[in-house]
Amino acid sequence: MTMKLYIKALKRKPFEIKASTRLMMAATKMQLDQANFEKNLQDKTKDLPEAEAGALAMQGMLDSMQSQIDFITDTLGLDDNLQDKLVELEPAEVSEITVYITQRLMGMSDADIRLAQAEQEAGLVQTEH
Repeated sequence: MTMKLYIKALKRKPFEIKASTRLMMAATKMQLDQANFEKNLQDKTKDLPEAEAGALAMQGMLDSMQSQIDFITDTLGLDDNLQDKLVELEPAEVSEITVYITQRLMGMSDADIRLAQAEQEAGLVQTEH
């Protein structure tokens, strides 16, 4: 099944991708790698000097950002121009694009995603009061 992904931070026209098993596996692997890094970071750094622990954490952050860049680039088939545009975005924007692509691959429509975001934002507002 081909789907259209609207990512205005990169281009006006939608990207068309096929929701293949390969892409689902890539999305799942990226998420699993990030979850495992976060889970194992404390165990790996608890007995290290502060500077070494900090370096390990920074390497993990760098690996995570590169993983997201690679995932987006491969999934959308970005050319060099669009990849340059991607790496100039703020890290939070790159994360949002990664989450959006993953949600779409999991079968959510743009309307479903907007509704989930609105519900999450409403929940955050309620918990702040």
